[in-house]
Amino acid sequence: YTAQVGENRGQLPIGGADIWNYQGKAGEIVTIRLLADKPADEATYAQRLELGLLDTTMFVIAPDGSLLAYNDDAEGEEATTNSAVEALELPLDGQYRIHVTSYGGENEGGYKLVIEVLEAP
Repeated sequence: YTAQVGENRGQLPIGGADIWNYQGKAGEIVTIRLLADKPADEATYAQRLELGLLDTTMFVIAPDGSLLAYNDDAEGEEATTNSAVEALELPLDGQYRIHVTSYGGENEGGYKLVIEVLEAP
């Protein structure tokens, strides 16, 4: 999929992954959030499966193939199973790959991938 600045919609199947391509510039600073339509948050494992709750995980791969960032549970005031990478400075011009999965590949569900540019080069 091609990721744009702003909101991008996706749907993960059980055991699946989505790969979003984002065209970035060296020196660009971005925040990337992965927000489940129905986050698992404090639900038990059984509740997650029964209710179709999604526990997201995100990897950001640089154009040279190196792992630039990873997040399972976003930091914040409340417990969440959504993922976020805050104020990430992109090191190179080129295509970045954002891998979207569920934790352990055991959940499915809809999500929003939100890309915000904090500073452009």
